Amino acid sequence: MRNHFDFIVAAANLRASMFGIKGRNDEEYFRDVLNNVIVPDFVPKAGVKIASNESEAKEEAEVTNRGGEMDVDTECEEILNELPKQSELAGFQLTPVDFDKDIDEHMLFVTACSNLRALNYSIPTEDTHRSRAIAGRIIPAIATTTALVTGLICLELYKITGTSQKELQLDALKNGFVNLAIPFMTLSEPTAPAKTKAILEGKEWNWTAWDSLDFNMGDITLQEFLDIFEQKYRLDVSMLSYN
Repeated sequence: MRNHFDFIVAAANLRASMFGIKGRNDEEYFRDVLNNVIVPDFVPKAGVKIASNESEAKEEAEVTNRGGEMDVDTECEEILNELPKQSELAGFQLTPVDFDKDIDEHMLFVTACSNLRALNYSIPTEDTHRSRAIAGRIIPAIATTTALVTGLICLELYKITGTSQKELQLDALKNGFVNLAIPFMTLSEPTAPAKTKAILEGKEWNWTAWDSLDFNMGDITLQEFLDIFEQKYRLDVSMLSYN
């Protein structure tokens, strides 16, 4: 198999189709072009040190921080200035390429790309026919797993909506573990959430990650909220998110 050559041909044609350029597959043309391509020799950057353990990584991070933080705004501004103006792209349109395992050009790229990566790790390569079969099973596998998980979720939902007049005990609910490759499926009782003991308005309150407090403090600042929360509930805010 000519993985390197196939990768160049397939990648070039896919990229050409995105820009509305008609591709070509004749081998002689590609060989003539490739003969004139000069690939520069790899030269490692001077002064680059790769951390081999956590201690070295921490040391490099400290050195970087001492050098000053990166000016992100300036870097973004430079990148934006390098982009062509919208007026220069009048009439220009990119066409996305949607993968289809039944299109030979698509499978040529997938096969060559996956084989080249496999060679990096000494993994056996596959031909186009075998790669097409593997690609053809990905979407059905995802759809099957999604349908199974959705069904298990609906079973638990029926328990909640169908027994609204009584409080369900924890052993009435189930966790599901599924592996379609074996195949294997089992249901088990969920573990109760961890409780944290606190004093709420003078009373003992055992709360979990599923509990919440609703209150309206009006128009206050963030610091005022933190102070009131600590004084009233005697709890520390470890994380605050806003939606």
